[in-house]
Amino acid sequence: MRPTRSGASPATSRSILALWVVDLEFSDELNGLMPVVPHGFAGVDCCGRIVAAVERGTVELRCNICGVVVGVVQVGIMEGLLGLDCADGTCPRCGKMNTFTGIDEMLLYVCHHCGTALDAVNSESEKPSSE
Repeated sequence: MRPTRSGASPATSRSILALWVVDLEFSDELNGLMPVVPHGFAGVDCCGRIVAAVERGTVELRCNICGVVVGVVQVGIMEGLLGLDCADGTCPRCGKMNTFTGIDEMLLYVCHHCGTALDAVNSESEKPSSE
């Protein structure tokens, strides 16, 4: 290869174009729910913060200033971590919150804390009578 005026070969002097196919609406929703995490926490000299970029079923966690990717998580995992893909209910007996990931509506459930069988609409499910 013939060197360019700067002395570098043409292969190293070309700019690299990165094309990201990002779901901006969902990325914005996730970013609104995420805590602010400065990129500097990773030990780098950068004033940016970590943001979510949703791409083809994954969420890239990257710096909003320098663009460095610090991690990749599946969308379903991220939704679970942020409480987006879950249903919850407060037990009327013990008063504690029950969260169930992977579902968006509960009909019946058993309290994780006290073991009471509950109907999500009414306070407690009817126990069959033993006749």
